[in-house]
Amino acid sequence: MSIARLALDLPLPRLFDYVGDGVTPEDVGCLARVPFGRGERTGVIVAVAAASDHPSERLKPLRAVLRPLPRLPAEWLELVQFCSRYYQHPLGEVAALALPPALRRTSAPARGADDCHYRLTEAGRT
Repeated sequence: MSIARLALDLPLPRLFDYVGDGVTPEDVGCLARVPFGRGERTGVIVAVAAASDHPSERLKPLRAVLRPLPRLPAEWLELVQFCSRYYQHPLGEVAALALPPALRRTSAPARGADDCHYRLTEAGRT
């Protein structure tokens, strides 16, 4: 059992643990959809652990890891963590503000790289 630690766009200075079967350390930087309260939120996986400080029966499962979307680079995560510490603001809110609005929404599915409307043709390459 893997535990995914997510930064959610909430005014709370903590990470949230979710059970993620199949989540690996390579998923750090991926966006994930998780249940929260009566709804669903999109967060950034900032760590993967083997255990949680919370009782396992209280942990909820991840709904989806958005692997079709590109992972956020480690440098991006470091910058967001620095900004969170420097401005003394919750990591989840800082991360959400650093994401494009389309990636923050949970109502509409985020678009992948294959959803682009423009493509470079061979004539354009030459």
